[in-house]
Amino acid sequence: MTGLTACGSSRGAGLQGAGSQGAGVLVVVPEAGQAGFYSDWYNRGRGGPPGWETFHLTELRQLLERQADVWAAHDPYDLAPRLRGVDLFVSVGNGQPGPLDGPATTEQARRIEQAVQPQNLAFVERLHQLGIPVQFDAYGAGTHDWPYWQRELHRSLPLLLHALQRP
Repeated sequence: MTGLTACGSSRGAGLQGAGSQGAGVLVVVPEAGQAGFYSDWYNRGRGGPPGWETFHLTELRQLLERQADVWAAHDPYDLAPRLRGVDLFVSVGNGQPGPLDGPATTEQARRIEQAVQPQNLAFVERLHQLGIPVQFDAYGAGTHDWPYWQRELHRSLPLLLHALQRP
C-alpha cells in the first residue's frame, strides 16, 4: 500500500530508510486519501463505505497474514529441507550484459537478473547449510533472457536425464 499521508505526500510517513528492509517485516502504511480518517464514522459502522477502522485494523491484517502464509508455503528457501534427495541445478547471472546478449538487450532483463541473483545465492547457501547437494552455475555476466535459459538447460540436461533414469 502507498505511504501517502492525508496531505498527499509520502514525506510525512517517516518510514523511508527506517531500517526495515531485510528485517523480515512487512511495513504497511495505508492511506485514506486527501481527507480520509481511520474510523468507521461513516454510516455508524453499519456497513458500506468507508469503514476505514475495520479495514485497517481487521481486514488488512487478515489479508496480509493470509498472503504471508501463501508466500511461505511456496518459498523454496523455507521449503529447502524437503528437497533432500532431489537432484538440483541452480543458475544465475549478475545482470550485466554478457556473451549471449545482443544490442537489443533490455534494461528490464538486466534488472530482473540483478534482482534474482541474491535470491539464488541465498537459496544455494541455504542448501549448503542443510548439507543438500546442488549443482550451481553462477555464470557471471548475463541477463534474464532466452539465450541464457537455453544454455543453462543444456548445462543442466545431464543432471535431468540422470534423475529421470532413477526408479
